[in-house]
Amino acid sequence: MNLSQHIQPVAPAQVVIHSQVPEGEIPEGSIFTNQGVLPLDALTVKTIVSDEQDAVVTATEFYLQDVLVRRDVNLALKPKDILNIEAQEI
Repeated sequence: MNLSQHIQPVAPAQVVIHSQVPEGEIPEGSIFTNQGVLPLDALTVKTIVSDEQDAVVTATEFYLQDVLVRRDVNLALKPKDILNIEAQEI
């Protein structure tokens, strides 16, 4: 039995935490970071995917030189086997 064929992510959960909300709109091609609004072309972007027991975690990290200035994390929750069994019985 190939477990990866039976794992289907559900709707992603999203949590957004801002230390300071910027005033006004952020210019196109820029993002809000812990260092203020920065142009995307000045940042290095790394994507990290981790397959955990209950979710697939995707983190996008933004670096200004070697300093992490923003990290976005998305979770795709995996369905619980008990819920799948109950759904099949109905």
